[in-house]
Amino acid sequence: MSLPVYEYRCGSCQRRSSRLFKTLAAVVTPACPYCDQRALERLVSRPTLLRGNIVARDDHVLGAADGLAEAIPDMDSGDPRSLARMTRQMSEEMGEDIPGEYEGVLRRMEAGEMPEDEEIDAIEKDTGEEPSYED
Repeated sequence: MSLPVYEYRCGSCQRRSSRLFKTLAAVVTPACPYCDQRALERLVSRPTLLRGNIVARDDHVLGAADGLAEAIPDMDSGDPRSLARMTRQMSEEMGEDIPGEYEGVLRRMEAGEMPEDEEIDAIEKDTGEEPSYED
């Protein structure tokens, strides 16, 4: 499963940092990893997508992600239907199939049920995917 990486700039120390969240529903403004201040501003940048341990930055991937970047601000991260729709759109744009382990979760999200983080963690553990951050 591909997950977006968000880029931030700290209003206190002006340093840039990137942050991966395991689910879109878990996206919050984190503290700066350099000065620990809560003055981070999310930057508008070309998306970087993680799939397993692979960072995708090539033009094909970034070109496909441009349309997704436009849709993200309109997405309701608390709505499982919206998240499922975005996940399917991302899969289609990236030309990647959704792994079978995630299909059941997506069907339930499309029905309005938000999965628990523990359920996603168990799938990632079973498939060998490891998120970069625990949020």
